Amino acid sequence: MSLPTSRLAATGAAVVLALLLGGCGGGDDATPVAEEPPPTGSSPSEPSPDEPTGAPGRPCPRVLPTAGERAGADEAAEELPELPPVRRAWVCRYHPAQLGEGEGEGDGDGDGDGEGSPSGWERQGRAAPVADADLAPLADALDGLALLDLDTSQRVCTADLGPRFMVVLADAGDLTGVVVDDFGCHDTRLTADPRSRPAGADGPGGAVDGVLQGGPRVLEALGVGRGA
Repeated sequence: MSLPTSRLAATGAAVVLALLLGGCGGGDDATPVAEEPPPTGSSPSEPSPDEPTGAPGRPCPRVLPTAGERAGADEAAEELPELPPVRRAWVCRYHPAQLGEGEGEGDGDGDGDGEGSPSGWERQGRAAPVADADLAPLADALDGLALLDLDTSQRVCTADLGPRFMVVLADAGDLTGVVVDDFGCHDTRLTADPRSRPAGADGPGGAVDGVLQGGPRVLEALGVGRGA
């Protein structure tokens, strides 16, 4: 005996509904659905604890801040610095360049036209992280920074001009810059804010003012510079 068409349609709908409900049930035989694990760590756009909060991932400015009219940048330092622990560091290479008006001031990221402007120092390439294996040799070299034996006016230096390197140390979000000339007398200067304070002429509340010696050992520890 055949069933009415309406009864067949109702029976089929009931079977489909039962199959759907059975697939969504929470029984022991149900296949679990894999869920994507929550992300761990910070996203690429978030600064790590040792990066500058104002410019994550940018420890070195495009242009080194200049001393301008501030005194002390070319005079012998009168005290030794107290540098932070060397846990994380970058090294940046700078070459002499013609700067536009306003460049080298503030955070050193201006885009002046370079016409009729004084010479300054412009970064070449990107900041290179210092390898973990080089941190201990770098710390030893920084411990060797010393006061000058002579006043800067009494020294005899070569008259060449080469690159200038800046080593940036990070400690709990604070940055310290060590700027080393890879020419002349290899003058070494410090800055408590590599992006806004000129090395060797930080002023009150900054790093040690003036020139130190011992920079070539710093470059040697990193394998950079003319002696590398």
